[in-house]
Amino acid sequence: MKRLFLLVLLLAVVISAPAGAVTVAMPADAAFQKASMLLVDLGALPTFRDKELLVIKSDPVPVRLTPDEADCGKMFGFSYLKDKRTKTAATYQVVIKPVDATSSDVSVRVTIDAYMDVNEGAPFFIEKTRDRNKVLTCTSKGVLEARFIDLLRDAK
Repeated sequence: MKRLFLLVLLLAVVISAPAGAVTVAMPADAAFQKASMLLVDLGALPTFRDKELLVIKSDPVPVRLTPDEADCGKMFGFSYLKDKRTKTAATYQVVIKPVDATSSDVSVRVTIDAYMDVNEGAPFFIEKTRDRNKVLTCTSKGVLEARFIDLLRDAK
């Protein structure tokens, strides 16, 4: 059962890999190791690593995002990301494909989970509502992905 789950998860990861890969000047094994260490440096715990398929997926890491980095919708014309009650977390997925002995293609996909805690900062005498957190649907604008690729290229 566990093998079946891992196989389904792996197929979902490989099928959903983004088409826009960037070529880096390092072998696939080295890129895999450096990407794993880079995720740890960013505070993201790599929870799925397959060295044969060269796929890494992380747990969500809490990160404060700006409207330039992601789109989570608007409330009264203002981005939810400008509200201090909005909490965001980013999940990284890295797929590496060898090109030749000295270079490889790296695809990075960032999935953003977010919610707005409507009770944060409410005065103690106002009855707080239960389960009034607003779950947001966010899309990355590519800034986190480009930053990851730049850090991977600069990693020594």
